[in-house]
Amino acid sequence: MNRHVIEELGLSFAAEPQWPEDRFVGAEWQAVFRHLPGQAGTFFVRYGAGQRIDAFAATLADALTSVTTTLDEPYVVDGRPARRLVLRTNRRDGEAYDVVAVGLEIHGIPVLIGYRVRESADVQPTLEQTLASVTIAGHGG
Repeated sequence: MNRHVIEELGLSFAAEPQWPEDRFVGAEWQAVFRHLPGQAGTFFVRYGAGQRIDAFAATLADALTSVTTTLDEPYVVDGRPARRLVLRTNRRDGEAYDVVAVGLEIHGIPVLIGYRVRESADVQPTLEQTLASVTIAGHGG
């Protein structure tokens, strides 16, 4: 695995080099997505205005998708306090996904770190390892 660095946050995480990367740069927020092969799952880091965990969770539900919170707990990312949500999304067409989102602030910037994985995929341990690999430069504990 290689370290992927997001310079403006001082945040890095381990990711396989063959995982394709997408970036989103908007007027107020940005995101990095790393996709596992076969659309089995996606690891993400979203940061900037509006990237708070409750707002993110609210965006997952729509007329075709229901969302259930299966876990809401305190969490720690490289010594920083955070909050972890585990959500189950169910679409009317039968597709189900688990979404894990960890919310925290880095240098006063709201940050979401997590992943989305198909319910039936066996890659959740890999994505949990990626989440656990997150470090923040100069975090001060």
